[in-house]
Amino acid sequence: MSLCSTCRSIDIQSILEQEHAHPFPHHRDIIALKQSAKSCVLCKLIVETLPFDKNDELEVPPNISNDDLPPTGTGVWYIGYRATEYIHAPSTLHGIDFNWWGRQAILSLYANEDSPAALSKDVSGCQVKNAEDINLASRWLKDCIQNHQNCKFKPLRHVVPTRLINVGSIKGGQEPFLCSPKQDDCSYVSLSHCWGGLGVIRTTTSTLKGHLRVVPMQELPKTFHDAIIITRNLGIQYLWIDLLCIIQDDTEDWERESAKMAGIYMNSIVTIAASSSSNSQSGCFSVHPSYPVVPLEYYSSRGRLAGQVFLTKMRKIFDEAVNSGPLNKRAWVCQERFLSRRILHYTEEQIHWECQEVTLSENGVTVHRNARLKSNSSLGRNTLSAVDSHTGSLYWDWYEMLSDYTRRGLTNPEDKLPALSGLAYNFSVQTRDRYVAGLWKAHLTDGLLWQAARSDNAYLSRPEKYRAPSWSWASLDGCISYFNLATRNILIPTYRDAQVDVFPSGLDPYGKLKQGSLTLTTQLKEIQLDMYEVPVSFSTAHSSFTPVFHQFWQGDKFVGIAWFDEKPWTATTPLYSASITSSHVLFLEAVDDDQTYRRVGVGEMYTLKEDTSKVSWLDDGLYFNDLRDIHGSY
Repeated sequence: MSLCSTCRSIDIQSILEQEHAHPFPHHRDIIALKQSAKSCVLCKLIVETLPFDKNDELEVPPNISNDDLPPTGTGVWYIGYRATEYIHAPSTLHGIDFNWWGRQAILSLYANEDSPAALSKDVSGCQVKNAEDINLASRWLKDCIQNHQNCKFKPLRHVVPTRLINVGSIKGGQEPFLCSPKQDDCSYVSLSHCWGGLGVIRTTTSTLKGHLRVVPMQELPKTFHDAIIITRNLGIQYLWIDLLCIIQDDTEDWERESAKMAGIYMNSIVTIAASSSSNSQSGCFSVHPSYPVVPLEYYSSRGRLAGQVFLTKMRKIFDEAVNSGPLNKRAWVCQERFLSRRILHYTEEQIHWECQEVTLSENGVTVHRNARLKSNSSLGRNTLSAVDSHTGSLYWDWYEMLSDYTRRGLTNPEDKLPALSGLAYNFSVQTRDRYVAGLWKAHLTDGLLWQAARSDNAYLSRPEKYRAPSWSWASLDGCISYFNLATRNILIPTYRDAQVDVFPSGLDPYGKLKQGSLTLTTQLKEIQLDMYEVPVSFSTAHSSFTPVFHQFWQGDKFVGIAWFDEKPWTATTPLYSASITSSHVLFLEAVDDDQTYRRVGVGEMYTLKEDTSKVSWLDDGLYFNDLRDIHGSY
């Protein structure tokens, strides 16, 4: 098939010169486009890419009124596509956006590396190559090490893992083996991957001695095998993989190495992420799909024919391939990604690069620091400047991160706090604050006001084993969100004399807990109000959710709203409210005695008085000098 006259007339220079993305006409309507697709290879590619019913012969899509008619009428049109989501892009093209009534067929535009179109930077797209080709990854790593100032930060502490895998020679003549690094400054690569798959090799007390001699390549799952090949090809001698470098059935070794997690990932020269792999058997190297390629003539700015450029289907962008990929649904990966200074993502369609300065994709789309890193990169970086405990934005970054973290999956529910311990350690050094069961002592008021961010009206659930005190989000499973995330307004506490005690159950002070308690002085009142269940939809940076809250009425006066953690409240046991701010309370139920309580929800109360130092409907509540939350058991 050849090109029709309409497609042959597409001129790259004209698209580049159109500063305000004015659309260029293509075919007069969708019927003409489909007719041309029978003999034109580009029209065929456009029709195959447009998201509409291929049997639909309507000139105007359903549910479109004449008032919505675009300037191009019912025709097909196109504009240049530039990756401008995060930065002001230069005058360069990444693709062409063909459009019919808002239905887009964005095709990737690329040129050969040494062609006039690429050298002039008119076209920045690149051809996607074999997944095992290491040249591009090597260039990205070298450029980052030499030129990215933000990626040269000093680690909080120089941590060398107790064990590393010596990957052997690049030619593969030597089998890999486990070793204890002798140098404190040895360079190594780390692996971020999804656990899973039957019979995956791991280091245990019984296999440790053998692995110190050899870790046979033929026994490795594909992800580990590919990671060793990548490390060898990058010219780096050592690799860290959790399943092989931590003794999996030795609790003391696991806790000791888990406590080093912040340093392990921050000191790694680069992290390999198997971002599209759902288990250890899927591997890093995927067979990239082969899409049809359509050549177009390229004319230079002087109007001279200067070779060709190429159009093909657009591959998954970074957000879809990485942020929405299988690996990024895993809870442990949250801290692995934040703490790594450089990450090489292997996905099903292409490789991506992520560091503290840029995000790069193999197909040439380049953006400066994606939205996730832009708002939260300081959680992983060594920012040791003083942080005001009342106005520091780092705390809000922590809460935003928790909204993402609690949506992720854990194979072992007991890892809720350990999977975040490296990031918590890093944060504590930055803020010089005390970590208390997932919250921060200097920001305790806002930290207590988490709520269930429920999808499909599902409540949070409590694990079988004790994990954290009830005032901590870590005590429950499910997605949470925070009050004031959008405004980040600091709330003034109405309680006083807060005392928090937490007791780790192992070697990691930021990991598992055996008990915890919160003691404070505040107003407490038993609630005897009418409650009405009301669903309402909200949106956050991570997803939309529909929490079910209860309206509280006292007679004909609206008092406030409440979100319960695990289940709708029933009248079988007394319900109490404890004042936290002038407009927020924690809902509690009594445990053991009259002054020990368990959190069951959180509420936002309507203040009726100008004096907001108290919650008005609590004015007749009693002050308790020793109001304690449950600790140590349920």
